[in-house]
Amino acid sequence: MFDKVRKTTLAVPGLALFKGVIPTIASLAFIVYISYLGWMSLGPEKPVPDEKRQAIAVKGVESVREQLRKERGGINSAVLLHFANDPTDHITDSLRRVINLSGVLTLEDRSFTEKVRNKLNLVNPGCATREEALKSARESGAEGVLWGVVERFESFPEGAAVKGRWELLEIKSGKVIISGIIDEDSSRKVPVAVKKAAGDRAGSADKLVSALPLWLRVAGFMLCVLMVPVVSFAFIRSQVAKDSNKGNALILGVLTLIDMLLALLLVSGSFATPAGVFLFLGGSAAGFFYNAAMMRFARKLEK
Repeated sequence: MFDKVRKTTLAVPGLALFKGVIPTIASLAFIVYISYLGWMSLGPEKPVPDEKRQAIAVKGVESVREQLRKERGGINSAVLLHFANDPTDHITDSLRRVINLSGVLTLEDRSFTEKVRNKLNLVNPGCATREEALKSARESGAEGVLWGVVERFESFPEGAAVKGRWELLEIKSGKVIISGIIDEDSSRKVPVAVKKAAGDRAGSADKLVSALPLWLRVAGFMLCVLMVPVVSFAFIRSQVAKDSNKGNALILGVLTLIDMLLALLLVSGSFATPAGVFLFLGGSAAGFFYNAAMMRFARKLEK
């Protein structure tokens, strides 16, 4: 009788699917989360300009704002494209902040691509020609597009300098409404004092990890390597049951990639010493063989 009740319970429509979907989603979410942490800890860092460059950039963007205020014509809304050759984002972000605060123009929000690049600390390429700028902003619905190119942005013992060119275009006609240059050099004038910009990454995750004792980092690495296949075991088991060599190789590759990111975090991304190289290679290899063993174990359970 109990067996009959048990079979009836298992045969409830959707119950087996529900039991399989939740662990799969949780496993995928965990893998994505670990990958994101690895990228944010070990991915590229966006450079931050020193106080001299920040000070000269303030003068440069304020000159652009004043020229826009006097000569923008009938343009009231615009798309501000990321300036080309601005890897720090400082000039573009400063100009956006100054225009928004002053209300000279109503700026459209940043594009989705630019937001993603900013979030991942990737360099925004910007537009280097008038045609590229018009093409990028044509679907925005704004009246104009503001674009530019940074030609010089550097500091030196005597001060700092910023140089570039920019244009405000009417999107509909492609006409140049106003164009100008940015040319500021603090060695020719009295430097302007500014507050130090926020966003100092001195407390970034990789520096925090590197400050931990080696034994603690190794213990944390081993725990994470052990837990990744355990947490995602339901997903692994469902995939190996399909008996697909390509699928199994993909899963093994993803799991090993996560272990490699963890190994990079273990050595703090430094390969300056043989010990760092040994820890990275050894940790990655250990993760690979452990993941393979867990997949073999899941395969035996399915058989």
